[in-house]
Amino acid sequence: MRGGAGSRGPLVAIALALSLLGAAGKAGGQTVFTVAGGGVGDGGPAASADLGMVGDLVVDASGDVYLTDFGHGSLRRIDRRTGVITTLLRLEKGDSPRYLEMGAPGRLLFTSAYRVEELELATGRRRPIAGNGEAVWLSGSVQVGRTATEIPLGGVTGLAVDARGGVYFGDSARAQILYVDPATGRLELVFARGRVVSDRENDAFKHIHDLAISPAGKLYYSDTRHSQIFLVESGRATAVAGNGEVLNRTVLPGIGSFSAASPLYYPGPLAFRSADELAFGEDLGTVRFLDRSRRIRTLLGSTPGTYRILGLAFDREGAMFAASNPAHGVGQVLKVVRGSGEPQILAGSGVLHCCGDGAPGRDAELAGPEGVAVAPNGDVLIADRANNRIRSVSARTGRISTIAGGGLFALPGSRKTRGRPLRTPPPPGRMHGLLFEIVEPRFLAADSAGNVYFAQSDGPVFRIEERDGAVVALAADRKNVNGESFPDGFAGIGGIAVDRSGAVFVAAESRVWRISPDGRVEAFAGTGHEGFAGDGAPALLADLSRPAWPAVDGSGALTFVDGGNSRIRKVDRSGKISTIAGNGLGFASGEGQAIREAIGNVTGLAFDPLGNLHYATGDNRIWRLTFSDGRLRVIAGRELGGGPPSPDGPLGSVSRLGKPRALAFDGRGILYFSEPDTSKVRGIRP
Repeated sequence: MRGGAGSRGPLVAIALALSLLGAAGKAGGQTVFTVAGGGVGDGGPAASADLGMVGDLVVDASGDVYLTDFGHGSLRRIDRRTGVITTLLRLEKGDSPRYLEMGAPGRLLFTSAYRVEELELATGRRRPIAGNGEAVWLSGSVQVGRTATEIPLGGVTGLAVDARGGVYFGDSARAQILYVDPATGRLELVFARGRVVSDRENDAFKHIHDLAISPAGKLYYSDTRHSQIFLVESGRATAVAGNGEVLNRTVLPGIGSFSAASPLYYPGPLAFRSADELAFGEDLGTVRFLDRSRRIRTLLGSTPGTYRILGLAFDREGAMFAASNPAHGVGQVLKVVRGSGEPQILAGSGVLHCCGDGAPGRDAELAGPEGVAVAPNGDVLIADRANNRIRSVSARTGRISTIAGGGLFALPGSRKTRGRPLRTPPPPGRMHGLLFEIVEPRFLAADSAGNVYFAQSDGPVFRIEERDGAVVALAADRKNVNGESFPDGFAGIGGIAVDRSGAVFVAAESRVWRISPDGRVEAFAGTGHEGFAGDGAPALLADLSRPAWPAVDGSGALTFVDGGNSRIRKVDRSGKISTIAGNGLGFASGEGQAIREAIGNVTGLAFDPLGNLHYATGDNRIWRLTFSDGRLRVIAGRELGGGPPSPDGPLGSVSRLGKPRALAFDGRGILYFSEPDTSKVRGIRP
């Protein structure tokens, strides 16, 4: 590893040593911080952000796009100039912002379950418009004629603002539209279809889905329950699109024009494309509009799909923005420039719990991260397992990026496993890591040249080359001992490491293997027979059980966890193997002489810049083995107990960690580890 204490002069090295040793047994001098994870991509490009189900959309006069993100209970903004996404407001779970409308300059109106509010964008201040936060039951009545902010409301659906600043919103369960008079603040009833309360609650909230006001001041609403769109005038509703029948999704009319009296497929969001062209989204993933001649034309989605359009907006140039939500609920915002017809992704990675590339690391989202390593330049590398990506947090900027994964081509040695379709094999030649699909990467390492290595549970070891980002497979021609249904390469990998020469060590198949820099694979430790034997003898004659988490120290010796034997073992430069910690019992007993204490379930192993060994255990603790006295000490965490991990800040003796795994140090002595259960990578400063 580049950047160790020895490269920065003796005074710095001494200071680092005192800092590290002073922290042993006294965790209060340390601080824990989040490196990556726990966010949704705020502060980075919107197209890489994690979105849940996306609801309503609006565009302000400057072209900034506002959207409701049901999955995260938030209201978010996409800056037109930079493309960066930020969260403006987050409400309690179950009471997400739902519908949006621009109000007076610099003000945005939004609804939650039983309120209408105004948000002042410059200050973040909120002002109530209607509702006191209490609910009216389905069988009850909304009290009109009173101050709108003092009365309970039914479920609010739809939102529109007229030229005077008056606010319309729907009460779908009672099939009525209400109005807040801007002069008096009183609530008025402007339309009621009649008693429509349904025995099925889901149906009750479909009678009025969305509202829109034309530039001429006419009020329209969509009725998803009856698949129609209505114009409201003088308290009466007239159907302008749809005949009350649901369109047969297998015979979608396509991109031509057809009669306004044709069936629609559950129309939802409404928005005016121009002064007299009303657009609407449907649950087929389609966006269509009613033109000047009262014919319906298609703007998006000429073939049936499994997407729902829940939000729709247009900017001054006529570009369309649509909130597209697939069946699994991971939404995206699509943009279609007027006249192009081709949608582009404006926001949303399209992957559940991913990704936030370009955002600060702690504002990004990880999913079950496992492997952690540190590059020579200090970048923190992460095997983002459930997102199927290798990520990197820049030491210089603190921002996160994907360096491999998310592509369309299968990695060398891949097989169709776990019900996943096998991707297309890559064409000949070097290919960048972003062009490959990586299925659940688990282990990481980095060499002194900046190359990054990763491995899955089964298969080859892959190297991402520093010079051009291309992926090279190591041991890809080795047949998996578990048979043809498993990827070529190693079976049951428990970890990887790389030494200064570029040799790669792989813990797998009751052995530790060595892949030489020229690609030769040879056994380094273990007979292949599962058991415990061989201390003091050549490592190739030793029996091992479930080896994992290999790590190379400054002298070039290899240390690894002998997991099935509940020990930590070392192979020295002469090839002899010995036990350096653990007595064989399968629980962590406590601090004391390393060779006498039980170490329990070890979930990560790393050397600090001073050569001391650190390991994590499944009982939420991190330990240090100091070779000068051979003793084990807890440096962070406490045994399993109730409650979530402790927040970032000073790491006291009672602080909780979130089942730490996969330890790694940088040259400054900062310890990094993953917390798969919290989907974060955290660090501890000495």
